[in-house]
Amino acid sequence: MRYHLFICRHAKAENPTFHQADYDRDLTEQGRLEASQAGEWLQQSGHKPDLIVCSSARRTLSTASIIANKINYYQRDILSIRELYDSTKTKLLHYLTKIDKNHSNVLLVGHNPGVSMLIATLCNTNRGNVPTGSVHHLWFEMEEWNQLEYTKTSGYETNIVAS
Repeated sequence: MRYHLFICRHAKAENPTFHQADYDRDLTEQGRLEASQAGEWLQQSGHKPDLIVCSSARRTLSTASIIANKINYYQRDILSIRELYDSTKTKLLHYLTKIDKNHSNVLLVGHNPGVSMLIATLCNTNRGNVPTGSVHHLWFEMEEWNQLEYTKTSGYETNIVAS
């Protein structure tokens, strides 16, 4: 069966202020535009996510919400997970392998360096740091998500939104 994984780095966020935790940073106007463009690209891809998962940080949740709105995905169904904040590629990969096999189109919205390293690992190539607001579509031929770690990427495409 073909599984589609969309990995999105959160859109451009505000610079931190002295009294603001990194976790609480929101999107800039440019970030909201990036997230909107990412959602439009996903809508046009023909592979609407049946599961959206994101870190619970404000900027990732905002990115996921804007994308969800563009693809007519119920915002209440977004899985916001605290443990995905500042996650390593290993933690992200571990989480993805636990996804139910009934979800064949998954969008993960996360942070660098974890998302860049995850893409590099799954594609077996170093693509460097991925830009904010970009969506990377990887697909795999496998029986279920728990095989992700050991399955070669069947294909890859991306939308690079100019910042």
